[in-house]
Amino acid sequence: MRGVFGLLGLLLVVAIVGLLVRKQFESSPVPQAPGAAVSAPMHNPAQQSRQIQEQYRKDLEKALQPARVPADP
Repeated sequence: MRGVFGLLGLLLVVAIVGLLVRKQFESSPVPQAPGAAVSAPMHNPAQQSRQIQEQYRKDLEKALQPARVPADP
């Protein structure tokens, strides 16, 4: 009997977490990378895709540049 209550409790917790995750995804429809500029929403998915790809390309190029070490005076 104790195992049945444990299993029911576990299922209840999983259901609550699932509902919270779904609610979180519905509240933020467009995920953005950290540091991405906020711009006006585009209605064309192709334009939005190109913009995201361009932002990732710029961020990747910036990350791959060697770090600048200040020269000692």
